[in-house]
Amino acid sequence: MSDGQYADQPAGPLHPELAGLLLSEQTVSELLAMIVGLAISTIEDVDGSSISLMSPNGRLETTSASSQEIRLVDTTQYQDEQGPCVEAIKTGREVVVALPIGQWPRFSDRAQQAGMRSVHSFPLRVRDRVTGALNLYSTSVTSIEPRTDAARSLAHQAATVLANAAALATAEMTNEQLQQALATRDLIGQAKGILMGRENIDADAAFDLLRRLSQRSGRKLKDIAAEVAAHPSDPKAR
Repeated sequence: MSDGQYADQPAGPLHPELAGLLLSEQTVSELLAMIVGLAISTIEDVDGSSISLMSPNGRLETTSASSQEIRLVDTTQYQDEQGPCVEAIKTGREVVVALPIGQWPRFSDRAQQAGMRSVHSFPLRVRDRVTGALNLYSTSVTSIEPRTDAARSLAHQAATVLANAAALATAEMTNEQLQQALATRDLIGQAKGILMGRENIDADAAFDLLRRLSQRSGRKLKDIAAEVAAHPSDPKAR
């Protein structure tokens, strides 16, 4: 594979250390650090590794790196919006670079200053969505192409783990929102019951009273309900 050439990324079996984390409570930062460590410890000629991810504000950032030097090489790419990891995320395809390379001169100079001879960036994707890139750096060879099957497999696994972590976070957020909604519903129901008895009105009228009080005061409906529930006999508690 020549410099800057792309390649497809097939799936592979899950690495045993990652498979055990799919349903664990490991934090995302710990997962990313483990993936970076596995890249160096299990793939021959890989001397440095990092993971680039898209932040919520749309900017790329290195969320885990094997060294500060690697992090600085990544940052140069983000600043110029060009380089193998940026290209891998943009295109969703692998990017292989042998140094020096004239296509991205600032990145090339910075990577060489760090002692690198090649970089191989693998997009982290699940289905059609690219979430980031796994970047592998070598100080000894101009290409880790003979080891790309192992690297592709790890990248696929990393994307799967990250997607699982994101799904778990979404599920936890949804569950929290549901619990809050149920609590609010119960609180409003309690307040309605108090107003029905205190004002001698029906359920619809009690809810309408809460709604009007909320609009008039500019306070949330649940806050009005909480005040009524906390002071059931106080007619000023509305």
